[in-house]
Amino acid sequence: MRENIKEFMFNSKKYRVIKMIIFFIFLVIVNISRLYVDKYLLYLFFISVLIVLSFVMLLKLFWYERKKNVRTSVMDWILTISIVVLLVYILFEYLQL
Repeated sequence: MRENIKEFMFNSKKYRVIKMIIFFIFLVIVNISRLYVDKYLLYLFFISVLIVLSFVMLLKLFWYERKKNVRTSVMDWILTISIVVLLVYILFEYLQL
């Protein structure tokens, strides 16, 4: 069970389709919630999700890929950097409210 969770979280080739489906479901939920949820709560939700995503991506880059002897791809680095930049941007937006 534990290995399956690790593989799902970190193996981007094997579970690509399932992750995209989950991502689109997440986007639909966020877009619907924008209409009914307070702006502050939405920012807090984004901040918490982005913190978790950045943590998972950093774990993937520095621990999982070295443990499995897999080369780090450029796309992983770009995704990690973009998540961190987005997190910083949303934090600044939240603090200005």
